[in-house]
Amino acid sequence: MGLNAKVFRKYFVVTQTIVLGTWFSAETFGWFVYGWTPHVSTYLGMAALMLAVQIVVMLTIEKIEKYLEE
Repeated sequence: MGLNAKVFRKYFVVTQTIVLGTWFSAETFGWFVYGWTPHVSTYLGMAALMLAVQIVVMLTIEKIEKYLEE
């Protein structure tokens, strides 16, 4: 169990799309609905959060794949 390079490459595009889609929709929602202007620290925090989410998603996908192989 681990986030090896093969798994990372295999699911990078899928998870990156999910991550960026979530980020973009959250930014757009905040901008238009609340008139909220994000700051640099907000972007850094959001990027760290999204990276953590991406790692969790990739590990979950790997677990599901291993379960289906059995």
